[in-house]
Amino acid sequence: MTVATSRKPDFTGYATRFDRECSDGRTIKHGAFLHQDQQQVQLVWQHQHDNPENVLGHAILHQRPDGIYTEAFFNDTDRAKHAHQLVIHGDVKALSIYANKLKQVRGDVVHGNIIEVSLVYKGANPDAFIEDVNLRHSADGSDTMIGEAIIYSGEEFDLSHADDDDAAADSDDKTVEDIVKSMNEEQKTVLYALISQAASGSVRHNDEDEAGDDPVVLHNDETDEEIDVDEVLNSFTSEQLEVVHGLIGEALESANESSDGTAEHSDDADDDSNDDDSDNSDDSQDSDDADQSSDENDADAPSGTEPEKLQHNQEGSANMKYSAFENNADGGSSTVVRKTLSHADVVEINQLAREKGSFKKAFESFTLEHADYGIENIDVLFPDARVSSQQPELISRQTEWVSKVLGATKHSPFAKVKTILADLTAEEARAKGYTKGSLKKDEVVVLLQRSTSPATIYKKQKLDRDDVIDITDIDIISWLKWEIRFMLNEEIARAVLIGDGRAVGHADKIKDPQGQTDGIGIRSVANDHELYAHKVQLAANVAPDVMIDEITRARTNYRGAGSPTFYTTDAVLTEMLLLKDKMGRRLYETEASLAAAIRVKEIVPVEPMGEDATLIGIIVNLIDYTIGTNKGGEITSFEDFDIDFNQYKYLMETRMSGALTKPKSALVIRRDQGTEVVATAPTFNTSTNTLTIPSKTGVEYLIDGSVVPAGDIVITENTDVSAEPTTGYYLAPLSTRNWTFSYTAP
Repeated sequence: MTVATSRKPDFTGYATRFDRECSDGRTIKHGAFLHQDQQQVQLVWQHQHDNPENVLGHAILHQRPDGIYTEAFFNDTDRAKHAHQLVIHGDVKALSIYANKLKQVRGDVVHGNIIEVSLVYKGANPDAFIEDVNLRHSADGSDTMIGEAIIYSGEEFDLSHADDDDAAADSDDKTVEDIVKSMNEEQKTVLYALISQAASGSVRHNDEDEAGDDPVVLHNDETDEEIDVDEVLNSFTSEQLEVVHGLIGEALESANESSDGTAEHSDDADDDSNDDDSDNSDDSQDSDDADQSSDENDADAPSGTEPEKLQHNQEGSANMKYSAFENNADGGSSTVVRKTLSHADVVEINQLAREKGSFKKAFESFTLEHADYGIENIDVLFPDARVSSQQPELISRQTEWVSKVLGATKHSPFAKVKTILADLTAEEARAKGYTKGSLKKDEVVVLLQRSTSPATIYKKQKLDRDDVIDITDIDIISWLKWEIRFMLNEEIARAVLIGDGRAVGHADKIKDPQGQTDGIGIRSVANDHELYAHKVQLAANVAPDVMIDEITRARTNYRGAGSPTFYTTDAVLTEMLLLKDKMGRRLYETEASLAAAIRVKEIVPVEPMGEDATLIGIIVNLIDYTIGTNKGGEITSFEDFDIDFNQYKYLMETRMSGALTKPKSALVIRRDQGTEVVATAPTFNTSTNTLTIPSKTGVEYLIDGSVVPAGDIVITENTDVSAEPTTGYYLAPLSTRNWTFSYTAP
């Protein structure tokens, strides 16, 4: 919103400065906020948005050659009056801005939208820096910050008023059109070419330090003169350059965000290319960004093409010609002439920007009104396909449970875990009554001891050096190191909870003493001795509601610390949550309500647990599980290069032991070994209201809680049918076991 006011500001100062390198290496460029000149934004306290009282007033933004200057006005609230006093007495001296829709090109922020100006403590930001809230990398060599960022300049403001600064006022009065008119013809030609290419979405960037590239030129056929684009760019004044950056930044944003095809291609592009009016003598065509050359387009062009050149036609309008060595039907080479933005077009876009408040909206409106503006064969400008992410998308198991397991265990600085238990449950350990004159008997306490020694767990990977060099889409080495640690953590957590699942004689098995009193490795809770992990055995065909009841009863055997966690499969959890009453309402609407019913803190699904069909779940507080590691045995990474085979090799390993250290500190719930079966759905004839109950081995069907035989049943009302497994069978996880059939009145 652009405003004008006669009231003098309460204070003025720079909200941000241009061309000042921030501590993270980025620089706010001239024209980054050009479209917001004279706009009003909120003035807030410390960028806090949780309370409306933090809005202290408003600020008017002014575009200056060296930055965004602001006039600040406090409102009449108590908090604003207090902040005003802090400013007057010099207690608060600094400003920062909160911006979004930032466009960054190679470390230079070339466009953005200021949301607010904030009073901040000077001590909190002594140097300029940008604090990202969200960042996304684009595929065209630039970084687009889609979310917000807080930009600190480290500048102090003062209490002087903007209207006292005549020079600044003169600068602020200049419009974009005035600055464009101040450019010479060569500068205008280059400017319009840059805007045209940016608006088409075909801007490309090459490395600034790349040597040996030919300069990009604009060729005028009438005068037979060439314009060196880079030389002209260097001739812009700082004031002109900020206009260039602002126009290109808006055009880039419009090209990147407007993907709905509003700039349509005209079939008559070639015919109309030389029909411009005389006021279009400064027409131009696509070129590169303000501080980049367009040679990279040549490198990325299809094989067999010559570099793109910007040329002037006989009427003086600038058009880009793309010459390809592709044969036409007559065997000749093809030349494509693309349409351009004329000087009149740019003036029209500037006027639309004033009316609509941004160049983005102006470009969108312009392309809708001029449907014939476009680029034929635009695919030749598109870059090659690139990966959508900086790392491969994963095909993996759900691993949210891993951090919960590893984060809950106790860690010991000694690799050998040893426990000594005193059995006070024996009859001999009880206190005794004394009879006068009789002998007092000594108490007998049985001590039990168990120790667990460490085993080594590792993960090893290798890469051919040729592959490392050739893979450019992702940082393969960094990703590989992450993958090694990711998988190692999962394997350790799995060994702690249920064992690694490999056969005892398998060469890669992580050692598990499996219930022995002494041994080497990591004792899995699921396979631990009855003394430490109480076993709860259920029938193979146990129903979900019965399962909940039995688990709740077994909870009385738990002797572990605090409130435990129920680790189970997602299938078992789902079957429990699907339970309904006779009215069709869910018995447990949330996981929290189900957890409360079975007296646990939370329920954590563990995907690998589903590999053991008999294991229903484990109730344990892993603070009672100790992982022991000697110094030097922690998770350690090793790297090496094999000269003989030209390979990078990576190893990550640890040497540790693990075991429950408290008796009855876990409950392991299992079902008997059974045969999995899927219930066949009954069929229903709506015209005769005939329900056919199928015959299925291992499954019986119930209506109103009573088993019904296979065959036809004529129903006289809405009927619910459920399936239950017979002894020795169990229904496949997540398979359908309930059906409802609606009676149709004759």
